[in-house]
Amino acid sequence: MASEKLYPVAPALKESGEWIKGATFMPGLTPLGEQLIVCCAGYILYVHRFSPDGTYLGRTVHEVRNWDDTLAWISELELTPALVRVREFHSGVDSPTRGGFDPTLSIHDHPSHFDDGDFASEEDREACLRRWREEGAFVLFWDTTEHWMGSDGRGCS
Repeated sequence: MASEKLYPVAPALKESGEWIKGATFMPGLTPLGEQLIVCCAGYILYVHRFSPDGTYLGRTVHEVRNWDDTLAWISELELTPALVRVREFHSGVDSPTRGGFDPTLSIHDHPSHFDDGDFASEEDREACLRRWREEGAFVLFWDTTEHWMGSDGRGCS
């Protein structure tokens, strides 16, 4: 059963409202209300699709040659930059791409190092987890990197 909690992911935009070239995530809405998070790995765009209620629907893959191609695909998708709210998911359930390379997009409630035994005591670990939850922070994992996100859907440290 899907999580009921919704995780916000905000777009990184220029003051003009345009996408920032090289942004890690390009979240937005389609005219039909579908939520998308577009990510790029090399010359491939991964378009992760979510229902209006935040349920993960899968992804499509598009090859691109450059930033102009990326913008053309985003335009074809009719994606408007917007804060999206999605349920916990893991794109690893999708099938690998042609070359076997299969970057994963997923949400985690906390950074992986919280589980690595790096704390002086279990009480310290629990205190960190409690602060993390109280702040509404979460991890958006893309490819091989954990991106710490705040309750506003923007990156934090």
